[in-house]
Amino acid sequence: MENIAYIDLLTRVLNRRGIEKVFDELNIETTQTTRYAVLMIDIDHFKLINDQYGHLAGDNVLSKIAAKLNRSIHPNDLLGRWGGEEFIVVTLNRTTQQAIELAEKLKVAISELIIDDIKDITVSIGVGHSSEAESKIDVLKIADDNLYKAKKSGRNFVCYTHVTS
Repeated sequence: MENIAYIDLLTRVLNRRGIEKVFDELNIETTQTTRYAVLMIDIDHFKLINDQYGHLAGDNVLSKIAAKLNRSIHPNDLLGRWGGEEFIVVTLNRTTQQAIELAEKLKVAISELIIDDIKDITVSIGVGHSSEAESKIDVLKIADDNLYKAKKSGRNFVCYTHVTS
C-alpha cells in the first residue's frame, strides 16, 4: 500500500507525496552543510502532444521521459512526477554550477528522444539551490519561479538565479 501511496503508477517514479516525504526525511534544513538543488522540469507544449497524437501517446511520452531522467541522474538524486507533465529532481551535494550543468544535460537528453515518431520534444527547467534560501519551501519556490521564467523565455531553456558555490 505504501508503494501505491508514494509512486506514480504511470511513470514508476515518486509522486509528489513521495518526493515530499523523502525530502522531509532527508532533514536537510537541520544540516546546514548539505547542499542541494531542486530542478523543476516541465514538458514544453505537452497539450499539443496529447491533442495531436492522443492521450496514450502522451502517457508514453511521460513514461519515456521519466525513464530517461532516471537514467541521467545520480543514483542518490531524487526524481518524481510533480504533477501533470512536470517532474522534479532533487540533487544533493552539488554546487549551483553543477546543478545548472545537470539541468542542461537533462534538457539535451530529452531533446534527443524520439518517442512513437514524436520528435522535437523539449523541456523547460527551473533551478533553485540551497545557497539561495534557508528553507526547502523557498528553494522549491525559486525553482518554480525560474521554471516560469524559462517558459516565458521561449521554452527549451534552463533558468537559474545566479551562480555561487
